[in-house]
Amino acid sequence: MSNREQTGLLACRNRRRTVVCHVASGHPWWDPRIFGREAVSLARAGYEVHVVGGTDTASDQAHRRDGVWMHPALWPRGGRIQKLIGHGWKVLKAAMKTKAEIYHVHEPVLMLAGIWLKFALRRKVILDVHEDNALLLKRDYLPKPVLALASWVLGGLERFCAKRFDALITVTEPLGRKFRPFARRVAVLHNFPSDEFFQQARKAWRNPENRPYDLVHLGTLRRERVEQLIRVDEALVADGRSYRWLFIGVPEELAQFMRQRLGDSAQRFEILGKVKHEEVAELVAGAKVGVNFHRLDEPHLWVAIPLKLFEYMACGLPVVSTALPEVVRLLGEEPSARLVSHEVDEYAAAVREMVEHPDRDRLSRRAREAAIARFSWASEERKLLALYDEVVSE
Repeated sequence: MSNREQTGLLACRNRRRTVVCHVASGHPWWDPRIFGREAVSLARAGYEVHVVGGTDTASDQAHRRDGVWMHPALWPRGGRIQKLIGHGWKVLKAAMKTKAEIYHVHEPVLMLAGIWLKFALRRKVILDVHEDNALLLKRDYLPKPVLALASWVLGGLERFCAKRFDALITVTEPLGRKFRPFARRVAVLHNFPSDEFFQQARKAWRNPENRPYDLVHLGTLRRERVEQLIRVDEALVADGRSYRWLFIGVPEELAQFMRQRLGDSAQRFEILGKVKHEEVAELVAGAKVGVNFHRLDEPHLWVAIPLKLFEYMACGLPVVSTALPEVVRLLGEEPSARLVSHEVDEYAAAVREMVEHPDRDRLSRRAREAAIARFSWASEERKLLALYDEVVSE
């Protein structure tokens, strides 16, 4: 048996006897990245995997799904800060009951808990950095006088923990470069759609001419972004276009604002709340073009790659997005994508171009082919398993 085969056999044996627990106080237990990709991939590779995450449904109980043990923990009432901090101790206690050997932490507020797990309990700890938290903190959640100080403290804490944890995972290359000078190991795992999502998208495929909606937006929105998209629609109407929109994942309070703001135009907008992730592909596949809108003057977004873009493409939708730097890196030369500024007129022109493209069927198939070839979780899964094999073997 070759050295490579022996190493692979040892890794498989280690996986079978290793217990992993993903810990998230601010994310739901069913989070597509935490559960749908990372946890499921590890379980399929032979690890015993647990996920402790939030839920706003009191009836959610511990259960096993797709080979992963799920431990929903009811969120306290209140805003995001209460969910992140007030919920942290409850989630940590539940995670400790799993008696895991590796704790995979997904929230910055759990970093100090990770230090305790690492040095008091002698467990291995992996930190998963989903976004540039220090820059994100400057945006909101705290009174302005303390924002700069809080951001500086959080950045320092991230560096302190990264030096001591067994590994660190980020979602984009710039975040990876930020931590490589002092982290022991860094893996960049992009938020690309899972194999299951591609299968759902294939089943949901429709000819573009048979799709009832012209445009779709998937995922959470802030009121400022909603206002900008409504202004885009107004610019299109002024140009003689009355497109049908589908919004998925909009909280009820924001949905009410949208309907009031839209007035008579609301009849062209289908606004849905949170849906199950397995229903997303069927809904998205009913639109001709997927949209993603962020202002380009928000620093925390300079390292962001919205998953929705690749889910649109997996469903055969060409996309229109503001030109976030990492999106430009991945999609800048892609014919099925239009990347523009956040200026309303320019964005509206790109939307019109894609909706009324003379060869929509070819563009649709091109988007799906590009997603399959370049933006699938399969390549990221290999990096995840390689990282875990290193951590387990150490």
